[in-house]
Amino acid sequence: MAFQTLTPDPCLADVIDCLWTSEDHRPPHAYEHIFPSGAVEIVINLTDGELRCYDPEHATVRRMRAPVLTGVFERAFVVDTAQQRSMAGVRFKPGAAWRLLGAPVSAFTNDHADLAVMLGPEAAHLADRMANARSLTARLRMLHDALAGRLRRQSHPAVSWAVEQLCDHYADVRIGALVDESGLSGRRFNEVFAREVGLTPKAFLRVRRFRAALTHLGALGCRRTGSEVAAACGYSDEAHLIRDFRGFSGLTPAAFRDGRIYQPPSAAPDPDHALRAAS
Repeated sequence: MAFQTLTPDPCLADVIDCLWTSEDHRPPHAYEHIFPSGAVEIVINLTDGELRCYDPEHATVRRMRAPVLTGVFERAFVVDTAQQRSMAGVRFKPGAAWRLLGAPVSAFTNDHADLAVMLGPEAAHLADRMANARSLTARLRMLHDALAGRLRRQSHPAVSWAVEQLCDHYADVRIGALVDESGLSGRRFNEVFAREVGLTPKAFLRVRRFRAALTHLGALGCRRTGSEVAAACGYSDEAHLIRDFRGFSGLTPAAFRDGRIYQPPSAAPDPDHALRAAS
């Protein structure tokens, strides 16, 4: 498998966390959980153009053929790995996609949308151009340049600051303290935060703690107990960790740590394959 990333130019450095592309990716498992990250992403299937997302709770599948803008999710969804043969994507920094969108990020929470909502008519031709690029670097440069120059607005300074605090100090930060420091009313703070980030401050903090727990539990050779992981990530106790972890991922921490195999949703194209949790 070939995998490559591109460091964004200064004009996008405070907006984009990562631009990436892969070629000839053939995972050994048929399905993967995609866990909440707190960030907006772009996903482009360069093989057949279709993105297939499965809802394991309701056994439904959604199929989209255009390059996709993935909103901020509060629950896991499932993808089949056949569509990952040749892909490209962008992961935005939390709250930063707002600067390129023509609508509140909250309009796409727990949902996928056509990339045209960000790039306009150009999005319809972008995947074809990228698929025919002469190299992986050229492919990524096309994606980068399509985003450059799309910056439309600045983030609210209270939101930018609050996102930084929640990302860096998720284990002990308090929402009330952020509201007080922002100089906004609690209601206004929640409104502008959800508009730009896609989640309320409280929900975003829960996602950041969940991601921290994923990192701890997935670390090679991790021997921490559940209560130790809970304390390190800001949970009140192990029961709190298990409850939040199950809500975001559909798995218990123990199941994730053990890499257990799960049956796919009934809407999946091949029910004989197993569903493997993967971050």
